[in-house]
Amino acid sequence: MSDDELMMLELFRSELDTHMPVLTSGLLSLEKIDGPSTDVNGMMRAAHSIKGAARIAGLPRVVEVAHELEDCLTAAFERKITLTPESVDHLLRAVDLLKILTDFLGEHVRDVGPDTAQYAADILDRVKAIRAGNPTFKVVATRKPSGTFSMPAVLDHAACEVLRQQVQQRHAIGGEIIFDASAVRDVRHSLVAFISTLLHNQISFSVVSPAPEFASLMRLLGVRVS
Repeated sequence: MSDDELMMLELFRSELDTHMPVLTSGLLSLEKIDGPSTDVNGMMRAAHSIKGAARIAGLPRVVEVAHELEDCLTAAFERKITLTPESVDHLLRAVDLLKILTDFLGEHVRDVGPDTAQYAADILDRVKAIRAGNPTFKVVATRKPSGTFSMPAVLDHAACEVLRQQVQQRHAIGGEIIFDASAVRDVRHSLVAFISTLLHNQISFSVVSPAPEFASLMRLLGVRVS
């Protein structure tokens, strides 16, 4: 990302920190609301503000989530749909998704990984179903996220930073983390520091297909190798 893009991203994060509490607290009390309320109207404005800020910052995934949240809240405000406790739970997941989609973007990471993208698509499907008046349905994922990350041949600081942020995204949505180390040819200090950070943060993972030298190092660090 350029310096200007990074600045816009930080401005968006500040905007998100302002409006997310409105959505979260409002949703937690929404199921107790009988009919249209200024609280619902406030949540609509919050979602609209997040959508506008995300559009300016060039974050299309966030724009889509905020847009669907705004439309769903508008439908509830106009009494076109009734939000059940299950519906509210899905909407809260969508609000959390706004932060997941932006937390790990930075200089070396311009977009979320495929696992997070699939998770976002599933959450959006739920919100769209709620807006359509179908709050209870089963989501059929188009594919099962693998949670496997391919390590490049040379893991310098920049490559490790990309992996770190991708792993944090995966860790945020849950699931097993597997590193495919078949391409790794150069074990640098940055790689050891990266692995040590994951272990320190108690992030569970395993390594598959490493070269003998790399495999021995991983076993010394207590990492599962296969």
